[in-house]
Amino acid sequence: MKRCPICKKRYDNTYNLCSNCHTLLETCEEIELPKTKEELSLELKKDNQRFNEEKTIQIVNLKEIPLTIDEKNIIEKELHKETKKRKKNILLTIIETTSIFFLLILSIYIIKVTITQPRTTKTLTKLTTTLTKEETLIGNWLTTKDNIFIFNKDATFYYYNNYKVLNNNFYTGRYTYFQGLDALEEMGYTEEDYNNTFKQENIKIENIYSIKLNITNEYINNIDKDKKTTWWIIMIIKDNKTATIYNKTLDIRYNLNKK
Repeated sequence: MKRCPICKKRYDNTYNLCSNCHTLLETCEEIELPKTKEELSLELKKDNQRFNEEKTIQIVNLKEIPLTIDEKNIIEKELHKETKKRKKNILLTIIETTSIFFLLILSIYIIKVTITQPRTTKTLTKLTTTLTKEETLIGNWLTTKDNIFIFNKDATFYYYNNYKVLNNNFYTGRYTYFQGLDALEEMGYTEEDYNNTFKQENIKIENIYSIKLNITNEYINNIDKDKKTTWWIIMIIKDNKTATIYNKTLDIRYNLNKK
């Protein structure tokens, strides 16, 4: 853009004279004029348009990054997962099979024990009246309170609250015992203790018993029910006809006569 050096007005490029002061164009100097708002706005729009075009071109010209997939690694991982899952299923199957096997064995054992368990007899078993020297424990022992202990040869026993009523109020099961010095040791005594006590009462060492009554059934008030408990009794046979029993479990003492 040029201005007239005389009037400082713009001149028209299509004419040789300044339209204001009519000065010749050859004499006019070229002066850079500040841009108007319209020109600045127009240039800004052009710059934005050019920037957008360049941005679009840059986006379009971006090279696509190739995505590589390691198919072999993926297959190996899937196979590993499948193998692990298969092993877990096999382990669970083994555990279930083993559990069923043990449950089956346990059931067979319970059935066998139930079948072989001696059943409660509600009548007094008749015992032999001929006893040898080694059978001093075997027999019917009646207490002074009408209770009765019955020790059988097959290691079963009965205890009746009243010997006159043999179909109610009794306990039954199996018994084990220690005799003589073994019984004394279980009771906490020594042979010296025996010499100082029992022997002074003319009690033979073989007539001292430590007995465990393993009760399996009780029949009380006409109700038959299983009962798993143990009585520990000490039995001192003074001769072949009289004895004393101390039930350490119930803390009860009995004087007995062989019936």
